[in-house]
Order: sequence, then structure tokens, then C-alpha cells
Amino acid sequence: MPSFQVSGLATGLDTGSIIAQILQIERIPQQQLTIKRDGVQKVLDAYRSLNTRVKAIGGALTSLQGTNAFSPTKATSSDTSRVTASASSTAAAQSVSFTVDNLAVAEQAASSATVTSADDQVTDLDTLRLIVGGDSANLDLSGGGHTLQEVVTAINASGLDVRASAIKVADNQYKLNIQAKNTGAGNDISLDDGAGGNAFDFSTLGEVAEIVDGEDAQIQVGGPAPGGYTVTRSSNTISDLLDGVTLTLLQEDAATPVTVTVAEDAGKLADRVQTLVNAVNDALGFVRSNAGYNATTGTKGVFLGESSARRVQTALSNAMIDPVAGTTLGSPGAAGIRVERDGTISFDRNAFIDAYNDDPADVQALIGTGTDPDFGVVGRLDDLVDDFTQLGDGILVSVIEGREADVKRLNDRIADWDVRLELREENLLRQFTALETSVAKIQSQGNWLAGALGGLMTNLSGREKA
Repeated sequence: MPSFQVSGLATGLDTGSIIAQILQIERIPQQQLTIKRDGVQKVLDAYRSLNTRVKAIGGALTSLQGTNAFSPTKATSSDTSRVTASASSTAAAQSVSFTVDNLAVAEQAASSATVTSADDQVTDLDTLRLIVGGDSANLDLSGGGHTLQEVVTAINASGLDVRASAIKVADNQYKLNIQAKNTGAGNDISLDDGAGGNAFDFSTLGEVAEIVDGEDAQIQVGGPAPGGYTVTRSSNTISDLLDGVTLTLLQEDAATPVTVTVAEDAGKLADRVQTLVNAVNDALGFVRSNAGYNATTGTKGVFLGESSARRVQTALSNAMIDPVAGTTLGSPGAAGIRVERDGTISFDRNAFIDAYNDDPADVQALIGTGTDPDFGVVGRLDDLVDDFTQLGDGILVSVIEGREADVKRLNDRIADWDVRLELREENLLRQFTALETSVAKIQSQGNWLAGALGGLMTNLSGREKA
């Protein structure tokens, strides 16, 4: 803004208001550019949102791609109170029956005697040796007391797979308890003076001895020998008996078999297809809601007349419902995927599961792979996601980049108008200032002339009287 102002005192004109009205008229082209820029920005924002939704379709496709995508399995146990089972994506259909003869148990050892407090001194030795299975560690007790609590702390800091604690058996009765972290046989625990002698005086904690024998889990597959066979593992969680299946043993019962079955899970596959349908409907619904015209308010959606948005809508709908060559079902509609009157894609879960149970391979071809060149729904959508959203040459990406360039160009033109109008305002102020100055000068000269004439007339009048 200019640093000088026009008062209008000489002319009596409201020059500030006149200049403001002139600038308001001359600002109309800039305002029109701003309205146009805001409209382009709305379309740009809508395309960005649509691009995000189409990318989300690509995310939903991932669960339906790959070698195991169309053969999901579910593991079930005939008695979940004794055995639970879960299947990974690599698990194949299979079944096995077995009895749980033994659960895996962790080795546990304890002192034979007690002390009155965890702070009681229990040994004169500065070094003890802890042995767990085939591993050993020397416990350094030098530099301090040799209380039960300090022995516990040293054991827990040994780095061996055990946990020690001072157990309160009763008032004024504390035992040393050591338990292996891992279940299974072969984790025998002992604590000595380093040379095989007793670690504690018998008048205090006595000797450390086994109170629970560590055992492996044992299951009997297929009944007793000679037909059946025994399987042992160090843990109650077994993940290497059946490929891709994890078993958890919970309760022993050597008399009653448990059957674990791994079978195809059409419900899991239906969930994946439903997720895909939801993602496609999100994109389609976004286009529909922004492509209409409200006759009551006279407003139109940002996608009205936008061919690229319509192209996305048409391509996604066709990919979901067009027939697939080389399949018995032929159309996705036969597997529960249909288009409704409003353009929404519907999914009949029960129809899909029935079709899959009748012919899994055909449903896989229909939804997933199909045959060249008319491959399945997933393949079509995968190509479309790339065509629309790929950086560099994606259709939506190109539209977005074009609209971004339009917004920048309009912003530059609006900024140019700011400079132009500022210069125009300065020129108007100079012109009106010059006008005021000229009028003020004329008024001053007029006043002088009027004064001079008045004086002359007075002199003439005086002479006539004389």
C-alpha cells in the first residue's frame, strides 16, 4: 500500500471511497481467477482422495494373491480342553489322532532346610557353581554378605535358563527354590561349592536337591505299538509335528484320543473377498457421491463431467462383474459378487462359500487367476490399480499432476494481479493527489485575487467620497 493518502479537502470529494470503488471493479478479474482456482483445488483434492481409495484396493488384493491365498486352512481340535491347534497360511489339509500321555514339565530344585529370613547368612563361600543340564556358571558372592537373598540374586544374574526365589514356607521359614525356565528332560539343576561339595552348611539351607523331575511331553499317535508310535518334545507347544500347524498340549489323558484336523476354510477366503468388495465399493461410492447434480440447490459434484473419474468407476465395476473365460461358473455373480441398481457391488457370502465348497479350483480361477487374456477379478483389479495409481504414468496420477499445475498457474496469475492492483492504487492516489493540489492552488489564487479586488474596490470607493 502507498504511504500517502488523499484527504479530499480541496475538492470536497470522497476520493478514498472513489479509489476503493475503482479498485473493486478492477479486482473483478482477480476474483474470478480466485473462484476458478478454488474450484480446481476442490477437484484436485477429490482426485487425491480417489487415488488413495484405489490404492486401498491394491492393499485388499494382497490377501488374495500368492500360492496359498486361495487355499486357506483352519485347524480344529476335537477336545480343546486337552489340545488346541492353529494353522498358518502354509498348512495343508491333513488330520492326525493321538493321546496325550505326558505333559512337558520344568525341572525344579529346592533346599532341604529353611532359614528364618531371606536376609540370613547361608554360606561362607565366596563362589558357588550352578549347573543346569550341560551348562554351568560360577556365582560370585565376594565383597558382601552371603545371605539367601544374595544367593537368589546371583543365580538370577547367572545367564542360565533358571529362576531362583526365596520361598516363604511359613513364618520364619524360607527355602531356596530354583526352577528351569524351559520344560523338558535334561535340565537337571544342582548347586555346589565348585568341587562337588555342598554349597551350604547343613545347619542353614542344607543341600539343594531335585523336587520336580523335568519331563518331555509325550504323545502316542495311532494307538499303542506295534501300529502306533510315540512322539516326544521338550515343550507342550509343538510346531513341527504337522507342517504349518501349532499344537498346544493342555491336559494329560492317555486313554482318550484327540483328533486334530486341518481343512480348507472357505469362511476365511470369503472374509478376504468381502474386504476387497468393501474397498471397491468405497472407491465407487466416492465417485458417485461427487458426480451428481442437486437441482434444488443448483450445485454440482466435483466429478460431474470429469471423464477420468467416470473411467475409474466404469473400469472397477466391469472388473468385478464381467465374465471370466475358462471357468465353469463363468460370471462372478455365480460366486455371489453382483452389481446392484445403484452401482454398489454386493457380496453374498453364503453363495460364495457354497460355490467354493462345490468347486474350489473353479472359484479360484474366477476370483484369482482365470485364463489369459481374460483373467480373474483379482488380476483385473491388480492391473487397474497400477494403471490408475502408478507414479509416472498412472491415469489418476497424471490428472493430479495436471490439476496441481493448473492451481500453481492460477496462483501465479492471482499474485500478478496483486502487484498490478497495488500499482494501480498508487497511480490513482497520485492522480487524485495532483488533482487536490491543483484545486487547492487554484482556490488559493482565487482567494488572493478576490482579496486584491476587494482592496481595490475599497480604495476606489474612498477616493470618490473625498
